[in-house]
Amino acid sequence: MIGLIPASGKASRLGGLPKFALPCDKDNTPLLTRQVKQMSFYVDKIVVSTTNAWYELVKSFNLPKTEIVVIEPSTMNDALIKMAKEFESDKYLIGMADTYFEGENPYIKLSQSINDNAISAACWKIDGELKG
Repeated sequence: MIGLIPASGKASRLGGLPKFALPCDKDNTPLLTRQVKQMSFYVDKIVVSTTNAWYELVKSFNLPKTEIVVIEPSTMNDALIKMAKEFESDKYLIGMADTYFEGENPYIKLSQSINDNAISAACWKIDGELKG
């Protein structure tokens, strides 16, 4: 199973600072690093896509079990399709580079349910002010 994490957004809402690079704990761990570490137990390999502009930044995170590829997508779906075509597998676990979740690691259940389901999704409650 291969983990796919698209990290190639334009970062326009944060004035050019990519959300995946934001620190998410007291050790200043970037969001992307946290996602990769949490996913790494459940996949054989992780592929992170990013843009030319963010390649060196992503590379500097020294992500375990990870191959970094440059894909200049028009959408997140486009990046995922391109990664899946380049890195063929019978199963994929997809993560979000810029998402922080607290508590249970969703990759545990997602990796377990992948054998019984064509597709599974992790959903959780968010504050109303974050919707939209």
